[in-house]
Amino acid sequence: MAQGVDPEALRAKIGAMSEESLWAIVHQTTALIENDTDAARQNLIANPTLGMSVLLAQIRLGLVTKQTVSNVLAKAATGEHGRGSCAAVPPPPPPQR
Repeated sequence: MAQGVDPEALRAKIGAMSEESLWAIVHQTTALIENDTDAARQNLIANPTLGMSVLLAQIRLGLVTKQTVSNVLAKAATGEHGRGSCAAVPPPPPPQR
């Protein structure tokens, strides 16, 4: 993770956010990836805390499980990762009022 960033503090911050805010993070990231994959990749490489924040948001929303992370890490270790292999993010639930 980026130098000077406490992973536990980041987890606590993401844990304290509303689901609506978490969905906003996920959808903004998805939109960036869909509109400019190369810029999104460079942004995530330059800002590892951003990538970790998005991952934590996805985990909290139930979009990613420990098994999914294990599978991705296993594929990355064997060089099986490829472009465009991520599943589409489902739309957020309707706002509750």
